[in-house]
Amino acid sequence: HYQKIVNPYKTNTGVSGIDYAVGPAILWSPFFVLAQVLVLSLNLFGANIVPNGFSFVYQIVTMAGSILYATIGLYMIYLFSSKFFKKSNALIATLAITFGFSVIQYTAVEPSISHALTLFTVSAFIYYFYLNRNDNSWKKWTMLGFLGGLMMLNRWQEGFFFIMPFIYFVKAFFGEKADKSS
Repeated sequence: HYQKIVNPYKTNTGVSGIDYAVGPAILWSPFFVLAQVLVLSLNLFGANIVPNGFSFVYQIVTMAGSILYATIGLYMIYLFSSKFFKKSNALIATLAITFGFSVIQYTAVEPSISHALTLFTVSAFIYYFYLNRNDNSWKKWTMLGFLGGLMMLNRWQEGFFFIMPFIYFVKAFFGEKADKSS
């Protein structure tokens, strides 16, 4: 039974498989590096913290990154909402999302779960798409692909949000063909 927990399965190449997405590791890496620098700096002054990536400093700094990402995600939700509604209503909607869903739980109580990062990546994807929806340049589509890829590296289920740009892309593609044929 213990072996099943430690090594749940082997890949075709015989290496241990991991069920978790790589997106959180990518998004947390700047904070992990910051924690490493902080630990090494504190150790210069005699703190004696083991620089192993697991001590409390790494956890605090990295999970603070989750809180920062969630905060930025909520801010993007506010900015997006304020494009359609009065700023006061956008603020109320953002607060309703914050306190009405599990945002507080997955940001402040369990920041080591990918949900706070998902809030950020999905918000960034949708907000960027909205701001650039009428731009059909390769730069826009490349950036949108990057944000979408990061979103799906965090949680593959978020691929659902590709529907919006796909609809716009099809509409723009066939709209251009219709314009050229007339």
